[in-house]
Amino acid sequence: MISEDEQMPESQIIYSLGLFQAGEKTYADRNSSSNKPNLSQKTMPQGRHSKLQVGLSGWINLRGEPNCLVYALTELRCTLSERSIVPDIAVFAWDRIPVDGAGEIINKITIAPNWIIEILSPDRSPIQTIEKISFAIKNGIKLGWLIAEEE
Repeated sequence: MISEDEQMPESQIIYSLGLFQAGEKTYADRNSSSNKPNLSQKTMPQGRHSKLQVGLSGWINLRGEPNCLVYALTELRCTLSERSIVPDIAVFAWDRIPVDGAGEIINKITIAPNWIIEILSPDRSPIQTIEKISFAIKNGIKLGWLIAEEE
């Protein structure tokens, strides 16, 4: 796990931020004759993927929560534009965390997180993962990261 004093090793992270700008045509947009969404079931994370997911979300919360900046949630169902996605990590700016009257996080999230993080596993299609991030950007998410596990 990543302690408070450690930083995420750069060698473990691939940042693909430029690819996910709103309005750009994606691979599936160019090669699809239908506007119907491609539905697929998300595979459950396994050991290395899960460790990276928990470690990264914990690292984000360790830095974001004390100063009321951001909060990261894992495997959170987010409904955007009548379609639900479940990013590996969804990060909300502190003032946008959806809470009820008692200040508890609500169950049904219908607003876009500020940032999503997807961890690419060997059994997941890179194109489907990129499409998921692209859809999220087109529907209000400001930042999408695609992380590849170190081989």
